Amino acid sequence: MLESLGGTAQTEAAIVRSLEWLTRHQEPDGHWSILQHGGLQGHDVGATSLALLCYMGWGAKHTEPGPYQATIARGFDWLVKQVKYKGDMRNDGGTMYDHGMGAIALAEAYGLTKDPNLREPLRKAIE
Repeated sequence: MLESLGGTAQTEAAIVRSLEWLTRHQEPDGHWSILQHGGLQGHDVGATSLALLCYMGWGAKHTEPGPYQATIARGFDWLVKQVKYKGDMRNDGGTMYDHGMGAIALAEAYGLTKDPNLREPLRKAIE
């Protein structure tokens, strides 16, 4: 499939290096912060959601064994905790972009895994 879509061993290696970089830069509580890389405060939901989408795009899931299972699980544990009253994920100065990215990451993960722990946070985020 990799070759049929134009990929090569080199592109696959680049993706794995990127996922390894993300893994090394995950915060202990499971989120990713752009603040430490010169970004603005308040966008951890967006950064975490985008990181999780990268892993899922590669085919990794928090519900299946693999090299990134624990990393992804920590990320979703943190993201689920950000779904505040009525599903608002605009924490610490975040915007609707952050909330939208969080909802997309939750929806993608739920669609891929049917993890029942994601159903209610996803419903709140969408509502």
